[in-house]
Amino acid sequence: MNYIEKVKFKKWQLNAVDDPLTDGNKIGGQPNWILDDEFPRTYNSTVPMFFLLQIEADFKFETVPDAPGQMKMNILHGIKKLSADPYYELFIGNQLYFFGAMSREEPLVYVVPQSQ
Repeated sequence: MNYIEKVKFKKWQLNAVDDPLTDGNKIGGQPNWILDDEFPRTYNSTVPMFFLLQIEADFKFETVPDAPGQMKMNILHGIKKLSADPYYELFIGNQLYFFGAMSREEPLVYVVPQSQ
């Protein structure tokens, strides 16, 4: 009840999963790897994983007015500051591949980022 909305609602354009060459955001099917296949077949060598979705590189989550900026870090200098950009990005804007555990007892999600 105390949640304050920070990300603006945005309808996602999702592509057909039956086309292995389709890029962009998609749910199900097979990942469209930018680099080599990094499919995590199992988690901890015991829990089978399956492909959930991918989010295209540089996908921006627009923020609502007055939302705080995303924290930007300069790892070399240890400096942190808030971005003035009106959006958030996941994993520095890399293409993201989400995988889920097939076991309901292990509700795990694993994310693989890739960039060119």
